Amino acid sequence: MIPPGSGPHGDADHDERPRPRRSTVPAADRARAIARVAATQDGIVARRQLLDLGIPARAIDRRVASGALWRVLPGVYAVGHPALDWRGRARAAMLLCGTGSALVGPSAATLAGLLPERPDAPVHVAPGRGRPRSRPGLVVHRTTLRPEETAVVAGLPVTRPPRTLIDLASSLDDRALRRVVNEAQIRTRTTPRDILDAIDRAPGRRTNRLRKIVVDATGPRRSGLEDALWTALGAAGLTAGARANARIGRWEVDVVWLDDLVAAEVDGFRYHRTRDDRRRDERKAQDIRAGGFDLLRLSDDEVEHEMPRVIASVATALAKARAARRP
Repeated sequence: MIPPGSGPHGDADHDERPRPRRSTVPAADRARAIARVAATQDGIVARRQLLDLGIPARAIDRRVASGALWRVLPGVYAVGHPALDWRGRARAAMLLCGTGSALVGPSAATLAGLLPERPDAPVHVAPGRGRPRSRPGLVVHRTTLRPEETAVVAGLPVTRPPRTLIDLASSLDDRALRRVVNEAQIRTRTTPRDILDAIDRAPGRRTNRLRKIVVDATGPRRSGLEDALWTALGAAGLTAGARANARIGRWEVDVVWLDDLVAAEVDGFRYHRTRDDRRRDERKAQDIRAGGFDLLRLSDDEVEHEMPRVIASVATALAKARAARRP
């Protein structure tokens, strides 16, 4: 998205620092020097970077006028064309806001893979210097970030997942927030303790709902969901021959139909917290299936919000197993 008035003409950027008395980059080499910088920054350069290279301000202005540089934000240019993807716009925002800035909220979640990327989504930034203002496509947040709350992901500074979840808590509904919490634990190895510690360090923030989701997902809610599944199975007439918390070899499984070689496991396969947990889950699944069982892997979200579909999948698995046993 190019702000109104942007383009190859009419650029009114200014830089208050003394300009170099003479160019340190020969005119014939300026395009290559600009390209080298842009290649490491998603096709984006800042005016101050070009001045630091020794490219005169008038030479920069000529490139803007000719369309070799396209102004996307004050003092920030796309090289060669104005068509930017989301990462390019995020990079431009970082260059505008300066050292110490970071992507926050939805933008930090997008870069970490917690939310899907939307090309037209605004970029959310906490600035590190000056007082840049929000504008179409850019939302500036006046917030203070501690050094331990940020990291660099794919070359861009972002808030770490616990802080990102706190920032998202006020804008997502319960279902969406629960999914993002799950994704943070899967993709970034964030633990529930990490999130709860961050909540404790954020007095005054609206974090009660986030705390409840984290506590519920890791505490008594697990057994509650298993109970809910067992109750629903009973109401559907599917508990005949079933055993709860039964063992298959060395593994304990939530619900097992031993005669039918069908098993169901709540939560443990999709939303475990660390890489070691996920490897253990995969070994468990492989062992159970190697024993001839049809294993149904159910997420806590499915059991809580999509129980009719869960019951239908169990009924289908049992019907197939029983049909195969008939002479």
